[in-house]
Amino acid sequence: MGCCGLQTLDVAFYGYHPISLLFPHQQKTSMRLTARHQKPDGQMPHFFPGTFEHPDAWYKIDLMPAFALMVYRDYLWSGDHAYLREMWPVITKALAYDQRTDKDKDFLPDDHGPDTTFDSWPMNGTTSYVSSLFLAALAAGIRMAWVLGDTETEANYKQWLEKGKKSFESELWNGHYYQMARDINAGTQNAGILLAGTVGQWYADICDLGDILPRDHVKSHNEAAFHYCRQKTRVGMPYVNPDDGIAYINGFWPHGGTPEGEGYWSGPWTGIEYMYSSSLAYLGRTDLAVTVTTDVYNRYVHRRAPWDHVECGNHYFRPLSVWTVLLALQGFRWDAIRRSLGFTPRISETNHRSLFCTAAGWGEYFALTSGGRRIHRVLHQAGKLVLSEFTIGMSPAEGTDPTTFLRVTYNGVPVEAAGKVSNNRMTISFTHPLRMKMGSTLEVSWALTNE
Repeated sequence: MGCCGLQTLDVAFYGYHPISLLFPHQQKTSMRLTARHQKPDGQMPHFFPGTFEHPDAWYKIDLMPAFALMVYRDYLWSGDHAYLREMWPVITKALAYDQRTDKDKDFLPDDHGPDTTFDSWPMNGTTSYVSSLFLAALAAGIRMAWVLGDTETEANYKQWLEKGKKSFESELWNGHYYQMARDINAGTQNAGILLAGTVGQWYADICDLGDILPRDHVKSHNEAAFHYCRQKTRVGMPYVNPDDGIAYINGFWPHGGTPEGEGYWSGPWTGIEYMYSSSLAYLGRTDLAVTVTTDVYNRYVHRRAPWDHVECGNHYFRPLSVWTVLLALQGFRWDAIRRSLGFTPRISETNHRSLFCTAAGWGEYFALTSGGRRIHRVLHQAGKLVLSEFTIGMSPAEGTDPTTFLRVTYNGVPVEAAGKVSNNRMTISFTHPLRMKMGSTLEVSWALTNE
């Protein structure tokens, strides 16, 4: 894997999902290394250029909420309470820094020029990229504060989240998509559309944080991005060859105002493209998600480099965000604290088979319809898996009242469990923790009709 330095925080934000699942100790070591170089004012370091002792810079405003979200994801997937407590002072200092940048008092951070992952691409005021990240980080912060009993910080984040959501909508929503930026103090706006304009909601979906933005607006934004940012590769487009095929560029200006020349806005970043595909899947646009992933894959096949994804350099690791396409299509949920595993299949819903993994083991998940019954099955292949509950996302195909005709078995033997449906999700709670052994099978099924 490569990046611009030995470790780059804003790239890791996209690419470290499989690392957190497969190698949690390595992931937490990386986060501790980054935290060690936090500035007293809360700013997080960008990357380590050839040494782990001297980061290159601390100026990027998106790094603070990105760090907070990464810690929450690590905690959610590992259940490491000591790690959360260790990182909590770093998180509160980081988010406090972004709060202090809010000069227009709209409860959202203010960008000042080229100060995000997009490097030399300047944005000013309230931006869709940083502000959506910030809102998601507040939502995660509320949960972390509750776990740690920090009621003061919890109340502060709740206030900022509630008011920040309203500002995000009033300042950036144009009825079709979220525009890139609006600077209230300067009286200016950037009416372009950013492919990653709802990146915060993407991370919220991965971590099961709920909606930080109106779902219909997020869906409209991402559908608009498909229309505007999906372009044929051409001469001069960064990071591609002219005849590579289809690319999803970082930004587009539907109503004019495109910057002169070429820049980060006019080309694709593969890690952002895969993030975008995953976002579409979470929004129920599986058709578009598959199209995006296929287009990107075919582009690299055309250049005979399917495993060499190019951004700042070759074999870049931001594209490991492709793992989240799998998470979105299977609707994977893992809460190590509650020992809760869940799925909401969004592709081949009645004949679904996919791989899943946690820090302690891996297996296969199946969703199918057979013999008038809806069946969800977990085949545990290796490692350890202890479950207190199993959750299933519900849809019309699941039946009208599945809990009435529920059957739960472990290796074919009935298990004591109770089912409850709430907010389009069924939760199967086991009377006793289910300790799945290698090669064992958990099956949940119910009749599709009341007959």
